[in-house]
Parts: sequence; C-alpha cells; structure tokens
Amino acid sequence: VLSGFVWQLVTYAFLETSPIGVIFGVLITWSLGSALESIWGRKRFIWFSFGVMVAAGALTVLLGLVIPSIAAAAYPGGSVLTGALWVAYGLH
Repeated sequence: VLSGFVWQLVTYAFLETSPIGVIFGVLITWSLGSALESIWGRKRFIWFSFGVMVAAGALTVLLGLVIPSIAAAAYPGGSVLTGALWVAYGLH
C-alpha cells in the first residue's frame, strides 16, 4: 500500500487460505448479508461492507508500520467481513 498499491486495502479482504474458509465465508455472507441488506437497504449494506474492508486493511497497514513482525506476515482478510456481519447482525 505504501508503494502505491492502494487497491490492496480492499482486495485483501477477498483472500482466504483454506477452501473451508471460502465455503463458510460465502455461506455466512449470503445468509447474514441478505438479512442485513433487507433491513438496511442495498446502498447502506454496500457502504458498510466497503467501509469494513478498507478500515481493516488500513488498520493492518498501520499496525505493520508500528510492529515490524506484522508487516512480515501474510494476513488474508477473508474473515474480516464475515466477522463484521456477525457483529452487525447480533446488534440489530
């Protein structure tokens, strides 16, 4: 990101290391996402999803600047959106 690859703040959220993680991530996004989209509306749900992805990516980059061992590791962000959906669904 610091080298100009700004799109990685969003695209890293689509990375997952295991096939089981992909399967359950899709199922959680489909079930909880459709419920939240019907409550919030499509526009608010998309902004929520995009905001969560960018905020988590930016936080990971900032922590990597402070703690060098974080910058050396690979962090797939596939569970970030599903975790946020669980919290949002639980609070609603």
